[in-house]
Amino acid sequence: MSISEINTDSVLKVTDFQALVLLFPSGKSLTAVLDLESKNKKLHFYKEVSPSSPSEMLSFLDKYQPEKLQLISTSSDFTLLPMILAKNEAEDDRQWLDQLPGKALREVVLSDYHPAQRFKLIFSETAANWNFFSQIRPDIKIRHLINLLHRNCSENKLVSIWSKVVCFFLEKRFFVIAYKDDELMLANSFDYEVPADVLYYLLWVKNEVYSKDQEIPFYLNGLITEESKLFQLLKSYIRDLNFGTGGGEIKSENENFPPFHTFSILVENE
Repeated sequence: MSISEINTDSVLKVTDFQALVLLFPSGKSLTAVLDLESKNKKLHFYKEVSPSSPSEMLSFLDKYQPEKLQLISTSSDFTLLPMILAKNEAEDDRQWLDQLPGKALREVVLSDYHPAQRFKLIFSETAANWNFFSQIRPDIKIRHLINLLHRNCSENKLVSIWSKVVCFFLEKRFFVIAYKDDELMLANSFDYEVPADVLYYLLWVKNEVYSKDQEIPFYLNGLITEESKLFQLLKSYIRDLNFGTGGGEIKSENENFPPFHTFSILVENE
């Protein structure tokens, strides 16, 4: 069934729900639904819903009819461009992205920035993801995970910690941003197979950005739990290891739902 065969009018209605949709290059997505009216945002729904299956995604949207649909790209094909060099033309964005090493398939090139930032993040996204959601909501915008982490770190309690490393974990990939004296020093993503790979990359980040004896807090978000082998390994080598961001927690009455640090840093503050 194609999207053109489905009546999408109903998904344009709005409710007091916010949907967070993490888009994966594989065509899958990880989706969470939050109740915007509750004092502490409450998680109502959490599962993989695939845009490559139009009927499944549209059924989900029709059920919750979210007031806000927040799409988040997890593409590892991105670059940060200083605003002094940035232009608004999409063609120019593609030229900057094409300077990255490797031969990535760049079907759609997008940008994500805010006037208060000193850089523009340029990234590629699959045509399938872009075409699907732009047909549902023509004014839709896809944010990039790195930019969302950076923006939200500046808007919650983490701002009081001047030097820090913030991570967001997915399956076999994680994103990391590092701050030194409140300045963004590094933003990158790494693919990994085993927990030791993650440890290697995080120790590399620490050695690259900070002095040898400087004690730096690490904040873990996304698909990582205290019981995981990954966390158990990291805590053996990194002293100041924390879950979440210091911001508001996301509550859930369902014990099968993930802990608050899975999604809390992704919720945009208007």
